[in-house]
Amino acid sequence: MLDFGAGTGNLTRFFLQNKCRVSACDVSMVSLDILRQKLGCDRVSTTLLTGDNLPFADGQFDITATYSVLHHIPDYLHAVRELVRVLKPGGLIT
Repeated sequence: MLDFGAGTGNLTRFFLQNKCRVSACDVSMVSLDILRQKLGCDRVSTTLLTGDNLPFADGQFDITATYSVLHHIPDYLHAVRELVRVLKPGGLIT
């Protein structure tokens, strides 16, 4: 699953507890470093976001999720389109 705007990992932790493999991404390297310290395991990877487009292939994730992030993004509709783009057909966006 993709945790978009993962911060320090609150949503990532939830998905890890539910046996998911998580790709956590954020614009803050500091937050991702904290996330890795707290939750680092073989089922979590982190990606620093540096542009408007997600650095993932089309249809890569079964689940894309974000929590308390979209209101911080000037073009949040583009962000939602990107979350849909990287979602597998029939996947879940939350």
